[in-house]
Amino acid sequence: MATNAYIDANNIEKHYGSGENSIAAVDSVSFQIRMGELTVLMGPSGSGKSTLLSLLGGLETVDSGRLRVGNAILSDFTSLASAKFRRANVGFLFQDAGLLDRMSIMENVALPLAYTGMAKKLRYMQARKSLESLGLGQRMDHVPGQLSGGERQRAGLARAIITKPKLISSIP
Repeated sequence: MATNAYIDANNIEKHYGSGENSIAAVDSVSFQIRMGELTVLMGPSGSGKSTLLSLLGGLETVDSGRLRVGNAILSDFTSLASAKFRRANVGFLFQDAGLLDRMSIMENVALPLAYTGMAKKLRYMQARKSLESLGLGQRMDHVPGQLSGGERQRAGLARAIITKPKLISSIP
């Protein structure tokens, strides 16, 4: 067992349904990941990859076992504590980019910074830098429907990393 693990999962489980209809999406999984490690999760469809990523990001709670990310024991968290953890520690990169259609790319990228209490002017300055660094400087005022698929993915990446999270989770 890695003693300096940033993520430490010990026999975590997540089930959906109940009784005879219960399905084990994550069944007695244990692993450790050190800070700075790039970890890829692979497996067939329905094997629990998305559920595991949702557990690591605090989007869902484990049914049993112990899950620690950094100093946070996610398996003990309430939904409010999970929300605070996500805001402070996790950047989500969604397969479909997860951008809000009615907001400009600039507004989409700046949005996570609003939850940190950062002033609007500073949020937009940070978002501009992030978008420019990803080659989207000329597209900041466009809405997601006006971008190519690759541009939407880069805008989603800019939003996922804008708060400098310790953990980036890709969710299908």
